[in-house]
Amino acid sequence: MEAQRRYPEILFAILADQQGRVLADTDKFRQGLYMLDLPREARQTVLYGAPSLVDVAAPAMIRGRHVGWARVGIGQKAAGAKLAEVTRSGVVYALAAILIGSAIAWFMGLRITRRLYAVQETIDAVRSGNRLARSTIAGFDEAAVMAREFNSMLDALAERDVELHASEERYRSLIRKVQTAIVLYDSQGRILISNPLAQELLGFSADQLLGKALIDQQWHFLQEDGSVMPVAEYPVNLVLSRRQPLRGHVTGISRPDRDDVAWVLVNAEPEYDDGGEITLVVLSFVDITERKKAEAELRTLYAELEQRVSERTADLNEKTLELEQANAKLKELDRLKSLFIASMSHELRTPLNSIIGFSTVILDEWIGPANAEQKENLAIILRSGKHLLTLINDVIDVSKIEAGIIEPVPEQFDLRDLIEEAISLIKQELEEKGVDLRIDAAPQQMYTDRCRLLQCVLNLLSNAVKFTKHGGVTVETRVINGPCEMPEACSAEIAVTDTGVGIREEDLPRMFQPFVRLVTPGEVTVPGTGLGLYLSRKLAAEILKGDILLTSEYGKGSRFVLQVPVRLP
Repeated sequence: MEAQRRYPEILFAILADQQGRVLADTDKFRQGLYMLDLPREARQTVLYGAPSLVDVAAPAMIRGRHVGWARVGIGQKAAGAKLAEVTRSGVVYALAAILIGSAIAWFMGLRITRRLYAVQETIDAVRSGNRLARSTIAGFDEAAVMAREFNSMLDALAERDVELHASEERYRSLIRKVQTAIVLYDSQGRILISNPLAQELLGFSADQLLGKALIDQQWHFLQEDGSVMPVAEYPVNLVLSRRQPLRGHVTGISRPDRDDVAWVLVNAEPEYDDGGEITLVVLSFVDITERKKAEAELRTLYAELEQRVSERTADLNEKTLELEQANAKLKELDRLKSLFIASMSHELRTPLNSIIGFSTVILDEWIGPANAEQKENLAIILRSGKHLLTLINDVIDVSKIEAGIIEPVPEQFDLRDLIEEAISLIKQELEEKGVDLRIDAAPQQMYTDRCRLLQCVLNLLSNAVKFTKHGGVTVETRVINGPCEMPEACSAEIAVTDTGVGIREEDLPRMFQPFVRLVTPGEVTVPGTGLGLYLSRKLAAEILKGDILLTSEYGKGSRFVLQVPVRLP
């Protein structure tokens, strides 16, 4: 179009799309506007014909499909002016020589008019659809120049047609090669293009699909429940009515001459013109038939699973009823056990206290002297009675903890005083074994169950003395997470370290289990119930809200660390 502006004979040249929107014009200001006087039918039409202007509109066709318009306006004003000048000259010359001037004027006018008519014949040939028609006028006059420029314009249009055809072929090739079914619809819902995957899924060839409308009796769409889909809910119709893209739409396709249904996942994108009207709908869909079959199988399996779960639930309900009955029996047994322990604790501890008391009286010679052999036997009776009483007390405490009937009784006390009291209770054992004792305990106010804390510390100290033959025992206390401006947030740590036999690594997990007593080959069995550590950890965790930690190295000694809150929560 840029090349046409320098030729005055071509008043204008326009290329427009099917709706009349100007795509290219020798006048740039008209680009993007709409021509309202185009023919209603796709055929070459002379919109205006006069000596001053010939206005021709020709449809642009690609493979029989109307895609736009080419419009050319050729003016004969310059040629007419030339003719008028020649005529005037002829009149002048006619005054001088009428015959010669008239003959020359007649000859020149006939020659120019004939050449212009030759250009007009070329225009008529192009108008009739002969894109290869060209003007053959030679020479250098205006008619020859006009003919050559018109030929150049036709050649340029032919090249544009070739480029447009090549572009369309690339576009079609891309659609054919893409691994997704694609169908292009026009604004009326008619199929323009389809690729092989779409043709296979729809059950038609490309020629059969071309121009096919949405409403066709040869196939219909299905909803997800298998019912026939209303025409208004067809994917393309939804896009045209809503004027919005459609994504993730599941549709079934019932195809002609086939019993099976193809299930597809549809996406549709509309394309708009400058006026906001839909000109094209690109519909793509993916075959999900296998997925739908798998979903149906899963639903069947799910139904079977529900049936099995229902049956298993019934079995479990029956088992649950049996367990509830068994649990009721166990609760009754537990109640009887508690009654038995309460009864036995009284019945056993009463005579034991008498045995321990009278043994102490006789051993201390309050009722008369006793010889060495009698004292030795009385000492054995006293130790055995105390051991048995400790065992009974431990069993009762364990039963109470497991039954949840022991409640903490917090009180205010000093931790240093509690450590000294615990040491005083095992002082005799320390002296008998000759074990050294080192204490590093600073005063620290506590608010917790003093009796149960003393019981835990005493158990740890007693164990340390029992299993230490040489060396000593160290008791250390410190406050962690301190300083304790907020007693609820900090804890006291009581560490009991010995240089005894130590514990093997594989035996460490068993140390806090009930009735566990580790026996080392070649060593003398140390007396005990096997409940001390188990009971201590139970008391520390459930009554004192703390814990007991253990580290040990076999042959070198052990370290037990009791951690409890400074103030019981």
